[in-house]
Amino acid sequence: MGILLVAQIVEKLWGMALRDFEKQEIFRSLGMKDSSLGLGGRRISELVSCAPAPGTDPADDARFGPNTLYSRDMGCPWGGMHSTTSDIATLLQTVSRRRRAPRQTRFQPSHGESDDIGPECGRRPRGDLGGRLGARAWNAFGDLVSEDAFGHVGATGTMAWADPATQLVCVILTNRPYSVDDGRFLRLVSNAVAASVQ
Repeated sequence: MGILLVAQIVEKLWGMALRDFEKQEIFRSLGMKDSSLGLGGRRISELVSCAPAPGTDPADDARFGPNTLYSRDMGCPWGGMHSTTSDIATLLQTVSRRRRAPRQTRFQPSHGESDDIGPECGRRPRGDLGGRLGARAWNAFGDLVSEDAFGHVGATGTMAWADPATQLVCVILTNRPYSVDDGRFLRLVSNAVAASVQ
């Protein structure tokens, strides 16, 4: 709900759709040429197909599954971004280095790093922009990243994290649903990446 509220505030203040705001103020200013919220002019045939999650009703998958126009172009604040590993790495590096993005972007790198919920609330901590924090405790970032690591894990098999303590960035884009093994594969890859600097 917090991410949805922030999106509504952004749209009201800047008088544009969230996808246009992100394109203009974040992606363009960071040189993320292959990123968009929603399709961004792409055709579905140009994208990698996502496998349905285990137990998905085939009728539901056909109506609003991850490969439908509905899901691919929804571009909601909590999902529907299309990107590449290099673009996502650029975003994570910008946040991790705590530097302002180039030129006149309104993107503040430090926003991704504040823990505004906290583990004491019994919830998974997130930063102001929705990035996961304190990653080792619960998700696919593995056992070897520091407690300062932050990033995102997606239901369709994507994972991206940065660890300011080691200056390491890991981006994995698969089409294998997280629920297939509850993130075990992503944890193994994360551990291998994190171990490369230890």
